[in-house]
Amino acid sequence: MEKELTDNCRKVLGAFLVVFASLLEQDKELKGLFARQVFDTLKDTTFNSVNASLASLASKGYFTKEKAQFGDKLLTCYIPTQKALNYKQETSE
Repeated sequence: MEKELTDNCRKVLGAFLVVFASLLEQDKELKGLFARQVFDTLKDTTFNSVNASLASLASKGYFTKEKAQFGDKLLTCYIPTQKALNYKQETSE
């Protein structure tokens, strides 16, 4: 397991990957997720904490970011990199 990641980052990354895999089955063209989509699956955390963790993970190369439409707002969409996808493989072995 990556030592560079905090417990909260590992929790958020794991939740992101589970939600992403689930939604990817329904929409093969899905590129990424918004913080709100990850937050909605987690208990005992705040939206700001999820958002900060995703931003931190992006700075470490787990995601790229781009602005995309979410409802009536333009928000940051987090797109998993190969590093994030490899993380899931490493933790599921």
